[in-house]
Amino acid sequence: MKPRRRPDRRVCSTCTSETYICFGEVHALEIAGRKINVKRGLELFIGITALSITLFLIFTGVEMIRYMLSLKPRYLALLISLSLSMWVFSALKFHLLLLGTGERVSFWRSFQAFMSNLFMGAITPSQTGGGIAQMYVLSRGGVPLSKAFIACATGAGLTMLSLFSSALVIIALNHSLLFELGYALRAAFIFAAFFFVFFLSAFALAIAKMDLFKRMVGVGALAIFKGLRLRRRITYTKRILRTLNLFTECVKLYTTTHRHLTVLALLLSYISLAIYCFIASAALYGLGVRHKVLQVFLIQVVLSFIAYFSPSPGASGVAEGGSYLLMAGIIPNPALRGAYTLIWRLFTSYLGVTVGGLIFTHAVNVQPKPKRSG
Repeated sequence: MKPRRRPDRRVCSTCTSETYICFGEVHALEIAGRKINVKRGLELFIGITALSITLFLIFTGVEMIRYMLSLKPRYLALLISLSLSMWVFSALKFHLLLLGTGERVSFWRSFQAFMSNLFMGAITPSQTGGGIAQMYVLSRGGVPLSKAFIACATGAGLTMLSLFSSALVIIALNHSLLFELGYALRAAFIFAAFFFVFFLSAFALAIAKMDLFKRMVGVGALAIFKGLRLRRRITYTKRILRTLNLFTECVKLYTTTHRHLTVLALLLSYISLAIYCFIASAALYGLGVRHKVLQVFLIQVVLSFIAYFSPSPGASGVAEGGSYLLMAGIIPNPALRGAYTLIWRLFTSYLGVTVGGLIFTHAVNVQPKPKRSG
């Protein structure tokens, strides 16, 4: 007699795995018409990260390892606390925006969605998959995709707004900082700025002239779906237009009835950014490097703005290389600078991606709740 297999265990069609560690159905996640190869993206992120670390070791040697091990324990505890605080504040921002759409979910569900965003954003170009993962986790919790999309899009907009406004203030206060970036990073910054202005213009048009915006989106969506030879392009276009109608209603709620939630969410976005920037200072203090906190803070904002729109998965390679170059004036020693870069990256990215991956894997292997209407 064959032993009965546990009912909550699922066999992955991609790798035929039968373990809880496997990503299961999300080896190729598809939601809202978009397909993401999770396994391939994760391999690419790990590969580029491993290459960056290897290059640091080649150029700095074992001295870099000694510097990393010299990190003071109390600052290690501080760095862990800062990372946790950054996750909690960011998840709380998203939770408030979700409440603004009329959805009542637990904070733990919002936290799961945000951490899944960190994970998926790290394995997709320009962090474009992060919002997809958030929507996926929320939809499994019973939240309608349309409302999940609005909360995710608004959260991303507030993040870009805080980054862009902070970067503008910083560059206005320190003109030379932009020229210190180097040609490649300066080009990346300019590209990111144009990218942001484009989306800001689209957002402004959507609020001021929604009817015109819907016509433009409808025509554009039909043209794209026709080019992709989708059979149900009319249905997909109608879904997009219905989501835009819901977006209009939610914008009214965000700016009138739930204005306080929007203001709090924006404030939390700036707080999360401040914590992110202070992680760099904490790492420097832990390594015994004297520095001007404001100068490091300014560099982190600009670097974060560039990394947010980086074409590489999770800004891997770009973040490490950019930080190494920008911090040269503060940390002349190459080995010490390499140690700082990896410690900084560990607590701003690697740790969050690891925890987010575990949470995402757990979330997708839990029985989904029935979706609510909306």
